Order: sequence, then structure tokens, then C-alpha cells
Amino acid sequence: MDSNQALQQLQQFQGSRKSAQDYYTQAQGELGVGAAQQRANDLRGLIRNTETALKGVEGSVTGRTQGSLVSEAQRSRLANIERQPLQEGLTSQQGSYSDEMANYRDLLGQAGQRANMSYQTDADRLAAMQTNYGNLFSREQANQDRRFKESQAAEARRQFDIEQSRLRAGSGG
Repeated sequence: MDSNQALQQLQQFQGSRKSAQDYYTQAQGELGVGAAQQRANDLRGLIRNTETALKGVEGSVTGRTQGSLVSEAQRSRLANIERQPLQEGLTSQQGSYSDEMANYRDLLGQAGQRANMSYQTDADRLAAMQTNYGNLFSREQANQDRRFKESQAAEARRQFDIEQSRLRAGSGG
């Protein structure tokens, strides 16, 4: 391989090289970061809806029992009975949300590590290609310099030999 081929490879690599953001986006897709984020968002929405339903239990029970012969203790007991499954569901949803957020953060971290490793691999490859090009170019330059000096020396030797021949011919006649 000569320096021109090495330069061409280097330029092609530089032209097609991905950015760090490209690697990060790719890693997020491969790891399912978007899906984890969507699951967390869905759970957050479910929690809000459950909290709203919990806040509405008291008014609902009061509305349904108003005007009937239900004591305050009975109304309160009925509200608690209706609140219990909602509260249990909310507790479960909050646990699931916490787990999903931990999973999401973990996946983001993995995506970052994966992107960093891929980008660093590219950077190492780029550096190796630059070094290779530099070495080939330097070697070719050194060879050209050596050939030029050799041809200069050969020409100087030829001129010297011609001059010596002239001097011998002139002094010998």
C-alpha cells in the first residue's frame, strides 16, 4: 500500500464516520430505551388516574349515600372499602413505576457506555489510519530524497570523471 491509497482510505473513513450522537441513538434503539421510557410514562399516567380516582371516592360515596339513612360511620366505612383496592393498585403501580424508571436509567447508562466504546473504537481506528498514512508518506519522502541525493551524487561523479578525462587528455597531449 502506498501513501495515496492510505490517504484515500483515511478520507473515506472520515467521510463515513458516525458522530458520538449517532452511536448513542443507535445504542438506545438496540437496548429498547424508548420502550422503557414509554412504559414508565404509561405507568405515570396510570398513577395519576388512580390518584384522581382515590380523591374522588369520598365525594362519590357522599353523593350516593346522601339522603339515605346511613350514619357517618357507615359512610366512612364504605369510603374506606372503596378506597382500599385503589390504594393497593396505586402502591403496586408506584412500585412498578420505580422499577421501570430504574430500568430506564440503567438502559440509558448502558447506551452511553456502548456509544462511548464504539466511538472510541472509531477514534482508535482513525488514529491508526492517520499514523499509517504518516509513516508511508514519510517513508516515500525519505526514499525520494535518497534517490535524489543518489542521482545528484552520480551526476557529480559523472561530471568529475568527465573533467578528469579532459584534464588527462589535455596534459597528456
